[in-house]
Amino acid sequence: MSKKHINRRLSFHQMKSMYGRLFILPWVIGFVLFFFIPLLQSIYYSFADVKVGFNGFDTTFVGLTNYKYVWTNSLPFRNNLKESLVEFAYSLPIIVVLSLILAVILNQKFRGRLVARSIFFLPVIIATGVVIQIMNQDILASQLRGGGESNAYLYGSVNFISMLESLGLPQQTVDPIIGYLQGIFNLVWGCGVQIILFLAGLQSVPDYLYEVSEVEGATAWENFWFITLPMISNITILVIIYTVIDLFTNPDNKIMQQGYTMMQKQNYNRSSAILWSFFILVGLIAAVLMTVISRKFQKKWGD
Repeated sequence: MSKKHINRRLSFHQMKSMYGRLFILPWVIGFVLFFFIPLLQSIYYSFADVKVGFNGFDTTFVGLTNYKYVWTNSLPFRNNLKESLVEFAYSLPIIVVLSLILAVILNQKFRGRLVARSIFFLPVIIATGVVIQIMNQDILASQLRGGGESNAYLYGSVNFISMLESLGLPQQTVDPIIGYLQGIFNLVWGCGVQIILFLAGLQSVPDYLYEVSEVEGATAWENFWFITLPMISNITILVIIYTVIDLFTNPDNKIMQQGYTMMQKQNYNRSSAILWSFFILVGLIAAVLMTVISRKFQKKWGD
């Protein structure tokens, strides 16, 4: 290979790097201007006693006092944390498995596939800023997304409570059934991004692998376990990490609600300690999951 060709190749890679830096430049500028400084302030507030004065915030450094209070004296924090972990323990596997199943189905060739994919991705579009504000102002739409006091109905056109009560079921039986229906609806609602990620991974699997397995007489079940899953292992890790963050940072999360409520009451020091404690815990859980999956599953499939 000539020196001139090497220089051209290096120049091409440098151009790709430059395009990548330009692509993320708006995000970096926005992060520095609007996020980085408040981030540092919240870290400092978690180690300080913050009072609102006439000239702004009066802060006094108190070390780990806020963290000690949160973990030892704050019963609501411990209860909310327990509830969040329990919900996370059953929501994560359900969302990941359900997203993978739906992605495999949507990856098949059938009539109306594009429409079906759009339907499953609609929650991601609807759950964005302006749209969700409009939905929150509409009772019927609020029932559709399973939020607020209208959770019990799921859809404005179907009153599940009335249907169950018409069967003569007691309220003690109706309430758990409605709770399960709400949970199922919310889990399906939260699978949009995961389905798209799995679809991207499935479409990157080379077709010749399945052609070879067909020649060897492998079943569809064997193809799934020995070709599909190993080839999308990196996407699976990405989906798991995304789902962990999405579940813990959801506005409906009890810890997030507690932190925001304390901020509204101008209790900035302990609210910062709560949210940063939660952030560290989420980071540890994500790191453990990523390590276990990388060492166990990828090593097994690599062998």
